[in-house]
Amino acid sequence: MREIEAIDQLVQLYVVEPGYIIPEHVSALKRLEALDRYCSTGCYLYQKSLVDEYFVYLHNIMGENEKALTYVDRLLDNSSIQGVKRLEKQMTGAQLSYKLDDYVKMESYLEGVSLEKLPQHYKGSFMLYSIVLQWQFGQVDEAISELNALSKRVSKGVSNSKSLVSLYELEEKILKSQGRNDLVEGVQKKIEEIKSDRAKDEYLPVLKVAPRYPEEAAKASIEGYCTVSYTVLKTGKTTDHQIVECSNEIFRSESLRVAKKFLYKPRIENGQPVDVRDVKNRFTYEIAN
Repeated sequence: MREIEAIDQLVQLYVVEPGYIIPEHVSALKRLEALDRYCSTGCYLYQKSLVDEYFVYLHNIMGENEKALTYVDRLLDNSSIQGVKRLEKQMTGAQLSYKLDDYVKMESYLEGVSLEKLPQHYKGSFMLYSIVLQWQFGQVDEAISELNALSKRVSKGVSNSKSLVSLYELEEKILKSQGRNDLVEGVQKKIEEIKSDRAKDEYLPVLKVAPRYPEEAAKASIEGYCTVSYTVLKTGKTTDHQIVECSNEIFRSESLRVAKKFLYKPRIENGQPVDVRDVKNRFTYEIAN
């Protein structure tokens, strides 16, 4: 479907003018709604499923979880969605319900789902939701015990910070529900530390400029590095540039110049772009042999 391809282009990020990157989610949604009206009479089931997939994606990324669930339900009612694809939609429904704290609905999406049937990348989420249901059924001690065991396993992974945050956030909810405010603060601190580290380590520019080797350093065969910190604005531009560490002052000026030209994909929270502070980048200067 050509219209789906056009919508896909709108969903992707693109440069509107130098320094400004925005997703055209609103325009994509309008075109998708028009296509949905057409599909009410003139599309095959698999074409309707493509439309509903995009509805789920767009409403989810815009923070409209209840609307996204409407289209998850439509997908599950579509007879062309079977096997692993159906399991994936059930897990999407469970995920969105979990975000809404609607645990009854979350349980309904998990009906018939087992750990053995799921693709590997869904197993961690399924275990998390199973712990949630234990908590909801009053098995609080068992839920906390399994949660702590799962957190220890996840913390050993190299790139599992997002999963670890989800586990700690669940622990925070359970502790609050039990009035254990004496333990909540410690869990919240862990969450903030992980989120802060992730913002620095996993936030990479979509447009960057390579630094020029300072002429004075090249002549003297000086090698080194400079680490620059800055804030990434909602537009994707950088500001508030600071030198965090520099092996030699000779690299300071060039590192700052290049960092100011970096461009990022805006960080989206609750459907809205936000500023991200204390993002760091290290510029290394080495003389090729």
